[in-house]
Amino acid sequence: SGSHFEEIALTMVMIMFPILLQKPSRNSKSKDHARHLGDRLIKWKAGEVCRLIKECNAIQEKLQTTKVTADHHEKVFARLMMQGKVSAALKWVGGERSGLLKPTPEVIESLKSKHPSAKSATDDSLLKGPVYEVENVIFEAIDSQLINRVAKRISGAAGPSGADSEIWQRILCSKQFKKKPDLLCESIAQLAQKLASVA
Repeated sequence: SGSHFEEIALTMVMIMFPILLQKPSRNSKSKDHARHLGDRLIKWKAGEVCRLIKECNAIQEKLQTTKVTADHHEKVFARLMMQGKVSAALKWVGGERSGLLKPTPEVIESLKSKHPSAKSATDDSLLKGPVYEVENVIFEAIDSQLINRVAKRISGAAGPSGADSEIWQRILCSKQFKKKPDLLCESIAQLAQKLASVA
C-alpha cells in the first residue's frame, strides 16, 4: 500500500505465476527451476518486471511447437476427470476442442461486423432513485481467517493468473510454508478491504 507499484499491483498478481515459474528449458531439472526462481524473485522484488518479461519472451521464442496427437483431447479430458476437475473437463470438451482463431485481418473484420453499433442508453434501462452508500466499517469483517476459510472451499479452473483453485489452496492453507500462508491471507484481506471501501 502506498508504493509506486500500487496502481499495477493486480496486474502483477495476474502475471506473477507464469513469469516466476517459467521453465528455463523443456528438459530443465528441479534444481534449475529453484535457481532461476531465486534469481527471478530478486528481480521481482527490485521491480525489474520488464527484464523478467524479456527473459520469458526469450524462452518462449526458442521453444518448438509440439505436435498434437490424435488422442490428445481424450488424454486431457481423462486427466482432468482423474483429478476430480469435472467442470474443467467439461469446459475442455465444449470449448478447447474447437480452438481459437488466429487474429488475422479477416478474422478481426469478421468480429467487427458482428459487433453491434454503439447507441445511447434508453431512459428505461437506467436505474433511478437515491444512492445508498455502504458503510466501510462492514468490510472490517474481512480478515485473514475469512480468506483462509473461503480458500478451503473454492474450486475451479485457472483464471488470468494461470493458478487454479488447488494452487491457491496450497499457497493459502498449507502448513508446509509455516507462517507465510497466514501473511498472504492477511495481505489478500487488506486488498479486499481496500477494493470494497469507498475512497
